[in-house]
Amino acid sequence: MEPFPRLAAPWFALGTAIALRWKESTKAKWSAGGFALGWLLFFPNAPYILTDVVHVTSRAQRHFWPDLVLILLFALAGLILGFLSLFVMQRLVVRRFGWVAGWGFVAAAATLNGFGVYAGRFLRWNSWDVVVAPWNIAREGTRWVLSMPHTPRAFLLPMLFAALMFIAYVMLYGLTHLGHWPAQPTASGSPPHRGSQE
Repeated sequence: MEPFPRLAAPWFALGTAIALRWKESTKAKWSAGGFALGWLLFFPNAPYILTDVVHVTSRAQRHFWPDLVLILLFALAGLILGFLSLFVMQRLVVRRFGWVAGWGFVAAAATLNGFGVYAGRFLRWNSWDVVVAPWNIAREGTRWVLSMPHTPRAFLLPMLFAALMFIAYVMLYGLTHLGHWPAQPTASGSPPHRGSQE
């Protein structure tokens, strides 16, 4: 198990760097595009921590619950950091292309993320392999895609991971935006003044 190194992965820092660079010159925006590719590359490390529960087995009864709780704590922290970086990226897309495009970006990122988690857990790929072993990734990736018609699990599991990521993000987004919902109307039919009851 390696939850802490994955928790310290740079997806949140990359998302912040993109937001800062995007406000600068056109030349800086090109570098922001490079940061965005790096963010997308490392983003699957956030939910990947959840799959480390596979290492917790009932055979180690003495350590089962401590191991499980520790993994879930790291997974929760990693997911929150991942969702924060996704929110930063979504805001950038919304400002540039609108609300619909922003949620389309979230759906696309969640889908790619699902395939990234599957590749990390079952194909044993690492984010760095795209740089240090691109030909291996291309060869194994082609074999993976060609196997999907004969092995539905190779497609369905990534989609399940993607659905989990998307639904969890939508739930967190909704919870953090509860304060933006309209207040309950008063008996007179008009909403209460903010300063009167807060």
